[in-house]
Amino acid sequence: MTLEQVALLVAGGFFAGLMNVIVGGGSLISIPLLILLGLSSQVAVATNRLAIIVLSTTGAIKYYQQGKVDLRLSWPLAICAAIGSCFGAWLVLAVNEAVLKKVIAILMLALLGVMLLRIDAGLKDRAAAPTRKVAALSWLLTFVLGIYGGFYGAGVSTFLMFVLVLLHGMSFVASAGTTQVITLSLSILSAGIFAWAGKINYWAGVPLALAMGVGAWFGAQLAVKAGNVWIRRGFCVVVIILAVKLLLPK
Repeated sequence: MTLEQVALLVAGGFFAGLMNVIVGGGSLISIPLLILLGLSSQVAVATNRLAIIVLSTTGAIKYYQQGKVDLRLSWPLAICAAIGSCFGAWLVLAVNEAVLKKVIAILMLALLGVMLLRIDAGLKDRAAAPTRKVAALSWLLTFVLGIYGGFYGAGVSTFLMFVLVLLHGMSFVASAGTTQVITLSLSILSAGIFAWAGKINYWAGVPLALAMGVGAWFGAQLAVKAGNVWIRRGFCVVVIILAVKLLLPK
């Protein structure tokens, strides 16, 4: 890679990491950036998943230090997401890009619909011990999101925040922190499968990962200072951008 390409990766990775730990959607910056630099769609998805490991680790540590991670809730969801990501990683190796984008677009529309129904959620922590039905539903949804996370990943943090806010009554800040633990688990397994298949470009992945980690560190600090109202507003904007970007033709 040239020096200019590395500089572009570092700049894009920093902003992707910053955005991802606050409202999700950072992969909509990093994956197109990797494709712009000449990587195929499969390699870009795989390389990005490697970088997300560093991003999620950094974000989880910083949020935990600020008391914004619910470890008791996160570990069963992390297991569900990790199992789902294994299926998703194998799936992305087997399907073409056109199918991939159609699936993502449909998921984005569903996400936008939920947002319009519950725009007041996430302003305060109302977390309580979940009922068996809520726990089962959140495990199922997280498993499906794990498949999506291994399959493509753009917006998976945003989806996971919906699960935590709408089903578990968490605030946006707390859901952003807890989400980092879940995305870390699914990223480790899916990245392992991609590495085994030889789909990761480490020359691009390492600088991207380091830049994302730095962005995540500052992003977690900014999220706590900004508060739930501002994160909710940014969250709405990101959901709309995700839907529009994925539905528009090339």
